[in-house]
Amino acid sequence: MTFFSDLSEIYNIPIFSKSKLLNRLRLEWKKPSDKWRDFNKIETFLKLTEAYHKHGVIDDKTWHDLGMNAIFSRIDTTLTEFGQQLLYQKMHLLEADKISLKSQYDLARKIQGDQNLREQLQTSLYPLSLLSVTSTVKSLFGRFDFTSLPKSPVIGWFAISIAILIFSIIFQNTTSYIFTVLVIFTNLFVVRPRLLNATERNAYALHCMHKMLSVSHAIAKNKYFSTIHLCSSLKHHLSSIRSMKWRLSLLIISQSSDNLLVSYPLYLINLFIPIDALIYVFLIKYIDNNPSILKLSFRSVGELDAIIALGSYINRYPNHCNPNITHTKNLDLKNAYHPLVDYYVANSFNTSGESSLITGSNMAGKTTFIRTIGINIVLSRTLWLCHADSAEIPIINVSSSISNTDFLEDGKSYYFTELENINKFLHFTQSDKQYLFLIDEIFRGTNTVERIAGAAAVLQALAVKDIVLVTTHDIELERFLREKYVMWHFQETGKKEKPFDYKIRPGVCRTKNAIKLMKNMGYPDYIINRANDFANQMEQQHTAPS
Repeated sequence: MTFFSDLSEIYNIPIFSKSKLLNRLRLEWKKPSDKWRDFNKIETFLKLTEAYHKHGVIDDKTWHDLGMNAIFSRIDTTLTEFGQQLLYQKMHLLEADKISLKSQYDLARKIQGDQNLREQLQTSLYPLSLLSVTSTVKSLFGRFDFTSLPKSPVIGWFAISIAILIFSIIFQNTTSYIFTVLVIFTNLFVVRPRLLNATERNAYALHCMHKMLSVSHAIAKNKYFSTIHLCSSLKHHLSSIRSMKWRLSLLIISQSSDNLLVSYPLYLINLFIPIDALIYVFLIKYIDNNPSILKLSFRSVGELDAIIALGSYINRYPNHCNPNITHTKNLDLKNAYHPLVDYYVANSFNTSGESSLITGSNMAGKTTFIRTIGINIVLSRTLWLCHADSAEIPIINVSSSISNTDFLEDGKSYYFTELENINKFLHFTQSDKQYLFLIDEIFRGTNTVERIAGAAAVLQALAVKDIVLVTTHDIELERFLREKYVMWHFQETGKKEKPFDYKIRPGVCRTKNAIKLMKNMGYPDYIINRANDFANQMEQQHTAPS
């Protein structure tokens, strides 16, 4: 029997010839996967483990503000849900240890450059490709919710059943037959329903664990993978994997089997002797008391799959750098770009700890710019890659207030939602952690005077020890923030065909290209003249001594 027919028979998956499977793997390696993703399931492992992470975790608001689900989908070419869950978790957990990040990236590079190694790993992981792992994750990293049967009654009834069976075989009289019927009745209508009730909710999770261990066992035994630390870790625990795999095999066979030659004899035996219940009460307790090898196996096969996906992303996006992660406040990006913008305009940005006020009109590029900064910091601290020519990244947490919306069902306006978010930032400033706050169009949901006054007060407080990148239309904020903030701006070109060049510049935007663009669009002269008059009046008020 070939390896590929083995996969079909053992794991109930379609038969692929070696060439067809390899062609499929090579095609998926070269391009992002367009498969549908259920993020409520994908985040299961993250939600169960994030509390144990000692460094920063990207919160849900910041993750969605930065559009990280789309970034994840671009990176996610994983074969299995094991890898998908590990990759999603990995992209949320900010790491401070450059060595571990480099080790992860170097392995992805090695896999990217060694086609034979990559395809052997993918082929080894392929038997797990059709499994849904949500219940397995919840069992291993949440509450081990396998219903247990009372051990003593099961053992007692097992002994009674054997005694009655022996009694019936020896004496073969009416009394023995009555006792035998009683045993069959009890096993069929009392013991077996209770056993099925205990196992049916978790039967699939047990099957997933068994297949996961089978793949881990095969990877651990493969000498070709011995130079990969994740595989050598599995090899180090090979005896424990083998032992747990054997117990799960016995448990699964005792509960059900698709093979009629196995299932019917087992069913008949269990009518007389509840051997399946006995196996269950002993083995489920063993699994409950020894989850570490299952967790190791889950993390290992998942991480291998996730790192293969990272290798694919590296291969598809060669225009990136490995950031220098430091304990300073220096943030320096050279020609950074947004990975989802096909025809991007790269921008450079640096700060040694100062905050920045970014002005400019709508669609000039302000929001995309602060998202670009945030995305590249997250990718630097999670995958050790940055979409830039070079990057120096501080060990800093990222929190944002960008995509605020009205929550009408909760009775919350846009402004109220933003107030809640930024109030959290003020609490963060009291912690001993360093933060980068990304704020888009601060307090735009209220009137001009209160917007500027409230924004100035908040932004001064946020910039005391943390770094803020805030976008605004309100150039009046400059007079209140010039001591703590460096001014940057985007500006219009005034051209109808190409109204913006999307390049960031130092200083506050003071051009009147927006009015010039109105003229080029055909607005009447009296509107243009009046707009210029109003602009001159406001500039005089802004520059008047305070």
